[in-house]
Amino acid sequence: MSYPKLGLDEESVRELLGDYLLCAEVVALRVSGASNLPVCRDADDQPFLVLARGGDTDVLVTRDKTLLGLDRKTGFKIETPVMFRRGFEGVTRSNG
Repeated sequence: MSYPKLGLDEESVRELLGDYLLCAEVVALRVSGASNLPVCRDADDQPFLVLARGGDTDVLVTRDKTLLGLDRKTGFKIETPVMFRRGFEGVTRSNG
């Protein structure tokens, strides 16, 4: 959240994280199955795959091209934010 390209000052980051944490859910990680994951070219990305697998994630949402290239190799979907939002088009509170 502190990436310069996001243009967020420290106060904005705190506010955004506070809002995010209200919607976040703590999950117990399953360590089993992590060894079956593909190895990311960028070692900094590997924890996201492990967390997604351990938390029984259906979809990992990212803009990271390296992670997106691993879709169909993980047992869960890896989508861009735009792709993820498309899955909710036409869905309302009353029908979905």
